[in-house]
Amino acid sequence: MKLNGIYKVKHDRKGYFTMRVLKEDETWVKGVIVEGRADAMLDYNIKGEGEKITVKKSLAIFTEVEV
Repeated sequence: MKLNGIYKVKHDRKGYFTMRVLKEDETWVKGVIVEGRADAMLDYNIKGEGEKITVKKSLAIFTEVEV
């Protein structure tokens, strides 16, 4: 993944959203949601545009968005 790259995310638990990648390691991807909403089981864990999010790689499919 490219740092500061924008990716569409299909996450098994959080749903569909688009994020800008700020950091990545073997397990996690950290970034900011630029479009959409990341759902959660509890309301206070729902994240929207402009909010930081951490995603577990093994639960998601990332597709790069061409700018």
